[in-house]
Amino acid sequence: MGIVDLAAERDRREAEAFDRFVTAKNRADETLRFEDAREAASAWRAFVELGMTAEQIRWLGGTVTPFERRT
Repeated sequence: MGIVDLAAERDRREAEAFDRFVTAKNRADETLRFEDAREAASAWRAFVELGMTAEQIRWLGGTVTPFERRT
């Protein structure tokens, strides 16, 4: 088992999360569909949460009303 570079792993996870957001936002900008905008918002939140403490995430989870899926 090798040594894990935690900073590099964090950077990789952040880059992947940001790429997911950019892809989702571009799709939402192109389609102007609410569902695509909701997906972009979710991807943004996932990216931002990578830089937050567990306490901050819990606090945020209690103050933001998540979008509800409609069928």
